[in-house]
Amino acid sequence: MTPATRSRLVTLMLLAGSVVAGVAHGAASMGQATTRVAAGDAELDVTFVYDAAKHALDARYTLRNTGAAPLASFDRGTSLEVKGGRLPAGAVPAPVFEHHGDATTFSHVALALPKPAPTVPRIPLAARVEPGASLEGAFRADVPSTAKRVRWCLGVLAFDEATFSRPIEAAKPVVWHAAFDAASRQRELCTPWFDVATSTFATD
Repeated sequence: MTPATRSRLVTLMLLAGSVVAGVAHGAASMGQATTRVAAGDAELDVTFVYDAAKHALDARYTLRNTGAAPLASFDRGTSLEVKGGRLPAGAVPAPVFEHHGDATTFSHVALALPKPAPTVPRIPLAARVEPGASLEGAFRADVPSTAKRVRWCLGVLAFDEATFSRPIEAAKPVVWHAAFDAASRQRELCTPWFDVATSTFATD
């Protein structure tokens, strides 16, 4: 083996080692966990994938209606987002969030009408989930660097014609405009706290 050939082999081995180390580091920075929340006629399966290097959370979820009546899910944004072109009708927007101390709560819920009411109100949109059916969704959220634990809450409400109207038929899934009092009547399904350091959900 000539010195030039030996030098090339050493270089290739070093490069290969760097690639393997990079892949290992990337894998180490990712954590994943799944949890289930059940309350009454709603069952919610949620998977969190946390990227520690980017402080980013990817969530996938499935909401199942285990009851005998339709259920509304408030994870489809608002009328202003759709009309303004910031959100395709039927898509899941980025969640709103509250951060207190080392804890962050992400939410997809119906928001109450602000006071004083704006000229163009932000109307909650909801997907309808039939009995025995399910609704899937996903979102990505930036996690504050000071957060040590995060959770996500989804607002749901029994679907009735007095509360929900004017469906956007072209949306996939079809979404409905909700009355503003839905915000005070909804139930919130919240995951347990997710520890970002260990990528695990808390257990009771």
